[in-house]
Amino acid sequence: MVCAFFGKAKDSRDVFDRLAISEAEGYLQHLNKHEVIYLDCSEVPKGCCDYRSYISRIEEGICRDLAENYPELELN
Repeated sequence: MVCAFFGKAKDSRDVFDRLAISEAEGYLQHLNKHEVIYLDCSEVPKGCCDYRSYISRIEEGICRDLAENYPELELN
């Protein structure tokens, strides 16, 4: 729900316009206006045999995506 509200990927006005949040101050200021990192942890991908390798894979993916989209950032 957080991704649907804040994320730029899809116009979700049809979902939220009929809810109480549409009456909140700043509703349109934030609806679908932000970059959102979405993580689906419902399945462990192939090649990840333990928790540490899974978390490392997520971290590497996030760093790669951030570096690609925000080259001015210094990532450690």
